[in-house]
Amino acid sequence: MRADVARRAVGLRLAGIGRTFHNERAQSFALRDVSLDVARHECLVILGPSGSGKTTLLRIVAGLERPEAGTVSFDGRDVTAEPPERRGAGVVFAEDALFPHMSAFENIAYGIPRGDRERVRAAAASMHVEHLLERRANTLSGGERQRVALARALALEPVILLLDEPLARLDAPLRLALRLELMSVLRGGSYTTVLVTHDQSEAMALGDRIAVMREGRIEQLGSPRDVYDRPANLFVASFVGAPAMALLAAASFGSLAPPGAETIGLRADAVLLSASGESAGRVRAVEDLGAEAYAYVETPNGTLVSRLTGPAPGLGENVRLHIDAAKMHSFDAEGRRLAHAERA
Repeated sequence: MRADVARRAVGLRLAGIGRTFHNERAQSFALRDVSLDVARHECLVILGPSGSGKTTLLRIVAGLERPEAGTVSFDGRDVTAEPPERRGAGVVFAEDALFPHMSAFENIAYGIPRGDRERVRAAAASMHVEHLLERRANTLSGGERQRVALARALALEPVILLLDEPLARLDAPLRLALRLELMSVLRGGSYTTVLVTHDQSEAMALGDRIAVMREGRIEQLGSPRDVYDRPANLFVASFVGAPAMALLAAASFGSLAPPGAETIGLRADAVLLSASGESAGRVRAVEDLGAEAYAYVETPNGTLVSRLTGPAPGLGENVRLHIDAAKMHSFDAEGRRLAHAERA
C-alpha cells in the first residue's frame, strides 16, 4: 500500500450494505452487512471466487442496483438513493459496451460536454489510443476497444472509478500490457478506484488494499502483502497464492505446532528439498513454469508443494523435505489465524 493512503480522507464509504436474492424456494444472501472505507485516490481491489458478491457490491456502488440495507457515500455525500447518472462514477465492465457505429473519439466523448476535445484527447493519451480516435469501434481489436472503454471512463473525470473485471476477456500478453498501463494511470492519477477481479496477480499488482470476499462477506481487508503473508483464516490462506497454501493437521507436526493450533499452513517457499530433511515423501508431479518450478510431494500427512531451487526430481522419486518453521502459518479450530503465529 502506498504510504500516504492511510492518511487520506475517505472517498467512498459503504456502511452495512445488505442484499438478498429471492426465488420460488428460498432466499440467498448476496451481501451481508458489508462495511468499508476507501481513501481518496486509493485503489481497492475486491477479490473473490464466483458468487462471492463482489460484482453485486460494485453494481450497488455504481447505482445499478439498490441495497436492501446500508448506505453508500461518495466524498461524504450520501448517494444511496441517487440514480447512476447523478453519482459521478465512471464504470468499465469486462464487455467494453462501446457504440460500434461511432468512432473511438465519439465513444470517449459520450457523456461529457460537447466540444471538449482536449479532455477527450487527454483521456485517449492516458490509454495510448490517440492514433485510433477516427476509427469506428467495430474496426478495433479487443485490446484497443478496452483501452477506449477505459479512456471513456477517465474522460468523465469521475468521483469514483469502478472497474469490473476490465481485463478478463483479453489474452495473456494483452492483459499484462494493459495491466501495466492501468497501473501507471491509477498510480499517477487522482482516481478513487474500486476494481473487481478473480485474478490474484491483477489484485496484487493494482491494489493499494485488497478485500477478499466469500459468500457476501469480507473475509479480510489489508495490503496485498498483508493478505498474502498473514491470511486471516483458512479460506484466505487457501484462496490467495499460487500454488495454493498446503493445509495439514497440526498434530502431524508434533512440537513444531504452536499451542492451540489445529491446522498448519505451508507455502511453497517454506518446504525445501534437502537430503537431511526431517520428512519424507514421494514426488507426485513437477510443475515447470519457466521462471520457477514446483514439486508436489505426497507425504503420509498430505501433499506439500516445494519451490525448487535446484534440479527437478523425477516423478515417483522418494525425497526428503525440510520445513522452515519460521514460515509456518497456524490456525485454530475455527479456522482463524492464531495471533501468536504472526511473523516479523
